[in-house]
Order: sequence, then structure tokens, then C-alpha cells
Amino acid sequence: MNGTMVRPTPAHRLPVMAAMFCFVIVAHLSGQATQNNRILLKPQSRTLLAGNACTVSQLRFTFRTGNDDLRGNGNDLNLEIHLANGSVQFAKNVNQGANWPNNSVHTASIPLEHPTPPDQIKSIRLIHLAQGGFSPAVLPGRNGPIDPAVSAVSGIKTEDNWDMLDVQIAGLGQAVNLPIAAGGFHRFTGSDPSFDVNAWPNIACPSPDQVRQLEFLFKTGNDDLRGGKDNVGITIYGDGLVQSKPNVNQGQRWADGSTHEVTVYLDRPATIQQIHKIMLETSFTGGSGGDNWNMDSVQVVAVVNGVNHPLATYGFHRFSSNWSGPDAKTLTIATH
Repeated sequence: MNGTMVRPTPAHRLPVMAAMFCFVIVAHLSGQATQNNRILLKPQSRTLLAGNACTVSQLRFTFRTGNDDLRGNGNDLNLEIHLANGSVQFAKNVNQGANWPNNSVHTASIPLEHPTPPDQIKSIRLIHLAQGGFSPAVLPGRNGPIDPAVSAVSGIKTEDNWDMLDVQIAGLGQAVNLPIAAGGFHRFTGSDPSFDVNAWPNIACPSPDQVRQLEFLFKTGNDDLRGGKDNVGITIYGDGLVQSKPNVNQGQRWADGSTHEVTVYLDRPATIQQIHKIMLETSFTGGSGGDNWNMDSVQVVAVVNGVNHPLATYGFHRFSSNWSGPDAKTLTIATH
């Protein structure tokens, strides 16, 4: 493909692209849309207030676990919410004793003791309780442990470790739903049991014309996205905004013919006009075992004051680990 790039139709087929393929969508700005005139997803129910005229009554945490689970049952997660006035609110056993398996996503909501302006939330400390122990094994139908030599081996529980892939924290209140903080990868161990996540500075509720989140709808064609180590990430570019969200498929396979929705909360609110382009980047490696993915289409919607506005669309594209060429890493569609 040479010269000026044009928007392809879903039936258009591009050449096979190379490893670590980046493709860029420059946002297609549309006119106003009603709540029923939308591309995807259910309508948003929350309304955003202007300026600082809002308070947060609870924090919603979205945790993604990597390749080492949170065991639960005594090996649990506590947290501390630190406020600007020096007070601290504690929350114990956020996972409620449950196991958070490898490559899973879990959400927890923590009510605040008092409604709080969002800019008064300064940091959150995550504390993982990593406990070892011993539980003697018992034969089915018996009242006592099995042979002590076997029990001594099978009953030992090593100290728990937990790979937190990332955490996103949102503040919720009456007509308020806005990003507060986000943290990246951390491995919790017995010698490193805590992790501090600082709130973004100067947090304020968006004005009614600002975007707080983007919704993506991906459709896979006849060659799947493998998952595991072969994933896709999103980077958003705008005025004063460069925000990346790696591995949006959470290491999971996107099967042939499947459709998947992805939500990205913006670190800072922006108007539709301030969002310029979106980059999708795969983590494919080359060689005989490299992955390929036929993306039939992607649709992007900006949520503004509870209304979905079409932002960008793109048709068929083949991501590949086995091709190199001038357009292997980037593909740009101009808005004008």
C-alpha cells in the first residue's frame, strides 16, 4: 500500500503485516449522536458534573491478575486509602477470602466513610497478606490424617505470591464516575508485601463536553488472536494525553468469528476534538510459531455526558509476525 492511506471497507484486504505490528487510527470526528444512535454497547447511565462540584462516596478497584494467582483463604488483600488531611481509611480482605486465578479480572467497591472531593484522595496502599502454613492431608472417608510421611509433604503450604498485572481505581458518587489512579505490574511476595498507588494530581470532575472513557468493539475474522504472549494493546494520543493499555485481551484467545468489547478510562478528561489518534500494537514474535490475527473491524466510541459518540472505525486488517514492509508497524488514516 503506497501513497495516501484511505479508509478500507470491511471487505478490503491488506497485505500481511510484520511482527510487533503497530497500526494507528486517527480519530474520525463525528457530529452529535443521540443515546439511541450509537455503534456499540449499552447506553451509559451516569452524568458527569462540571468543575469540582462533586464528591466521591466510594472507590471501585479493577484488578488484573497475571501468571501467579492471589491464593485467598488467609492469603488476602488489604488496602489503605490516604487522604489529604492525613487521615487513613482501612479496608480488610478486599477479595473476601476468594482465590483470584491466573489471568483473571476482579472488581471490588470500597465505600468511603465520608463523601470526599476527588482531589482530596492522595494515595492507596495495597497490602498482600502472604502466609504459609501446614494442613495435614486426610483420606476420603477417614477421620485422621494419612501416613505422616505423606502428610508432611502434601500438607505444606508455601508462602503465597501474587502477580498483579495492573489496577484501575475509579471514584463513584452521585452522578460521578471518574478515574482516580492506576498502577502497573507488581509482584507481591513475603519480602515485598505492599504497593503504593498515587492518585493523579489535580483530579476534578469533567465538564459536560469531555470524554471520560472510550469503548472499543473488536471483531475477529477467520484467524484468531492467540493470547498468552500474543496479545494486543491500545495507545491513545491527544492534546496533553498519551495513554497506553497493554494486553487488552488479558492474555485470552479471541476465537475466529468472535466479538469483544474493551473499555479504556482516560487518565485525564478530554474533548472529542482533543483526541487525535489511536494505536493498536501486537506483541507477536516472529518465526515458525509466530501468531497472525485477522481483525475484521474495530469500532471506537467516546462516552460524553452519558451519550455514545462514534469516534473512529476501521475495517479489515491482518496483524502478522511473518511479514515486513513499509507499512508493517504503522498505518495512518487522516481525519481530513
